[in-house]
Amino acid sequence: MVNVEFPYKIAEKKKLDLKAKTAITNVQLVKAAEIFKDKAKDPEQLLYAIYGRLERCDMRIGTFAKPQSDSISPKSRLAQFKEKYKQFPKTGMKVDIVTDENGYWKIAL
Repeated sequence: MVNVEFPYKIAEKKKLDLKAKTAITNVQLVKAAEIFKDKAKDPEQLLYAIYGRLERCDMRIGTFAKPQSDSISPKSRLAQFKEKYKQFPKTGMKVDIVTDENGYWKIAL
C-alpha cells in the first residue's frame, strides 16, 4: 500500500473589498443554467460571462444579463459597466476588480 501525500495548504479567505486590476481574457454568451446550474431562476436566460486572469488562472469575474432589446436601462449592470469603463466588455480591456463578502473577485462598478 502506497501513502499518497497531499502537499497543499489551505489559503486564507480573501478579505472583503480587496482591490486589483486585471485584463478581460474572455467574454462568452451562455445560458444561465451553464453558470448557476440548479440555482438559475431562468435556466434559458442568456448571460454575458466575463473572465479575467487572476492568481495564475482564468476565472469568471462578472456576469451580465443579455438585454431583451437594443435599449437598456441605465440601472442595469451592463449599462453601469459601460458608464464606468466607457465601452462594453471586450477581451484585453483592463478593469478594476474587488472581493465580495464571500471572497470572490468581481468587476467593480
